[in-house]
Amino acid sequence: MIDAADLGPARCDPHRGRPPAAEATDRAARLAAYARARDWLDVALVRPGKRRWDPEAKVARARAFYAALGDRQRAFPAVQVAGTSGKGTVATLVAHGLEAAGLRTGLHTSPYLQAWTEKLWVAGRLACPLEFAAAADAVRGVAEEAAREPDGPASVHGLAALGVTWEVFARAGLDLAVVETGVGGRFDLVQGLDRRLVVVTDLGLDHQDVLGATLEEIAWHKAGALEPGAPAVVVRGPGAEVVAREAALRGVPVRWVEPDRVVAGSWPLAGGRLGARLRLPTLGEVEVDLPLAAPFHLRNAAVAAVALDRLAEAGWPVDAGAVARGLTRARVPGRLEWLAPGRPGDPPVLLDGAHSAPKLAALAA
Repeated sequence: MIDAADLGPARCDPHRGRPPAAEATDRAARLAAYARARDWLDVALVRPGKRRWDPEAKVARARAFYAALGDRQRAFPAVQVAGTSGKGTVATLVAHGLEAAGLRTGLHTSPYLQAWTEKLWVAGRLACPLEFAAAADAVRGVAEEAAREPDGPASVHGLAALGVTWEVFARAGLDLAVVETGVGGRFDLVQGLDRRLVVVTDLGLDHQDVLGATLEEIAWHKAGALEPGAPAVVVRGPGAEVVAREAALRGVPVRWVEPDRVVAGSWPLAGGRLGARLRLPTLGEVEVDLPLAAPFHLRNAAVAAVALDRLAEAGWPVDAGAVARGLTRARVPGRLEWLAPGRPGDPPVLLDGAHSAPKLAALAA
């Protein structure tokens, strides 16, 4: 769960230690700034009803929107993660591994559970409310102009949310950002990144109303995140042949991942944790202590480890120790997250969620 400190002074206030009354006043101002920016993004910019269905125009609108903001999404190199299942977890694990390697890292995932700034992880912490509010102010003029466009093909709410993310990341001076794709990849609002690696996780039937009825159609959309010049790490599984064909057309080198082959061994640990030995092409064997003894988490950890290994091969300063530390530290809100009983005798609560058949099966297992 998000701690109150994540919306407090730790990332905002260089003058801590002031009198309690002054600190309380500043905290109230920070929270008010956060609430104004959140309400503008999540209420004022949300348009009811369906948008005009025009995928090509949607991408063009997104690129024009970001250009009007100064193409801030190109101010930092990025890893983009696409897929059906596990992409948020894999993105989080990769970001923690990069941070453990000493790289100043940003992480964007979506949606959020409690605080909007869950989308704006910077150097191991959520962006503070003042950073969030300042970025929203920087985006406001372009977003409100776009909101006046009748029947636009792209969600202005979604564009503004990503615009805020790009602005926070650009100001943060990142070494690398890890960005989760929203829906699909080919016609997603995540466009124009300076991609250094693309990861495609497990594929399955999901968002069929916009991505198509078949796995082949869905895989074609996901493969749209591939970019010439950026290598890819792709799970070898259902739909992989479509991704392989698209990669060949774009000249993208692919490292195929078979997660079960990456895992050289695993064993239970105390507290519901799982130890595992991962075998990586560049970094060799790495032992990790995973916070969740769940088969899907081990699978995602294997994919993330191979992605980090591929970055090491490309010259990024990632070693086996960083992989082990990052995968051990990473937590994903709302993924098998146990809440302690509030009072003696109350039952514990397990938070998780799934919205597709593959994810429901993983949760049930």
